[in-house]
Amino acid sequence: MVVDGPEWNRLIGAIKEAEMYTGITFSQRLGDNLFMAQALISPIGDELIFRHKLRPSGDERDIFSDGTIDQLKVVTSAQGRVRMLECGEHQYPSMTFPMLAQAENFHLGPFPYMGDAGDDNYLWWEGAEANTGTMGHYSNLAGVYSFTPAVGYAFVSSPLSQVVASISAKASFEDHPMLYYTIDTSGFNTSKTYDPDSQVSWAVLQQIDNAFPKYIPHEEGDLVPHRSVSIQWMLSGALNSSTVDYN
Repeated sequence: MVVDGPEWNRLIGAIKEAEMYTGITFSQRLGDNLFMAQALISPIGDELIFRHKLRPSGDERDIFSDGTIDQLKVVTSAQGRVRMLECGEHQYPSMTFPMLAQAENFHLGPFPYMGDAGDDNYLWWEGAEANTGTMGHYSNLAGVYSFTPAVGYAFVSSPLSQVVASISAKASFEDHPMLYYTIDTSGFNTSKTYDPDSQVSWAVLQQIDNAFPKYIPHEEGDLVPHRSVSIQWMLSGALNSSTVDYN
């Protein structure tokens, strides 16, 4: 979608009509680039969160450009403090640590699709085994409920890393189009924006820095520098996935 284009405006109109907070994950075209984008839209159509996946994973790096670190933020809504990460971002400290440090009340962590546990038709990173573990670990560190929508298997993780609600990838979409789970938001403390005694605090960050092995040279490498992928370049025929190093 193009923000402010017809599809986007139709979606925002539907959100305003429903008068609901709505999290969306989509492919965004912005000029000569594509981004893996996320947004949290308020009931009146305001963009509370708008971000791009910081570092697309695997084959995604052929197509999508990198986001920026300034978009790793938590916002306070009428329902509590909330943040969003996307799919593989939940596995990488450069994305989880800055977000976990900004005390949240609940988390939105969508995946594009997911298979049931034990289904050999899916690769390891597509299946519920790896991803319920990933989201459970995140939820426990954050002390929050995490909502993980996906095409196929979808679930909710508790602050104790437990899957408290789920729906099978084999469920009929006509009979079970959506997974629901209710949490009581009335007791959320939205004034707490950080915890100096948590496992994701400033002191812990300093400990990690001090513990980094001295024998490893301070080399930047090719993973972290911002990567931008041109749509025009992709359409030129120059893209050859078999020759790309995805790091």
